Amino acid sequence: MKWICKQSRTGAVALWQLRLSFSVFLGILEKIVMKNDKMLKKLTKLLTKRAERFIL
Repeated sequence: MKWICKQSRTGAVALWQLRLSFSVFLGILEKIVMKNDKMLKKLTKLLTKRAERFIL
């Protein structure tokens, strides 16, 4: 990758690294969610039931 402005180069590199680390973090999070899919479904059901009780 080539950058046009030298001044914004460090900011762009930092942003690119941040984006890269964020995508890695999202990938890890997705793997955790895939493993805990059943638990997540139970948790969402429980939360929706509690929310319905709170609203009603």
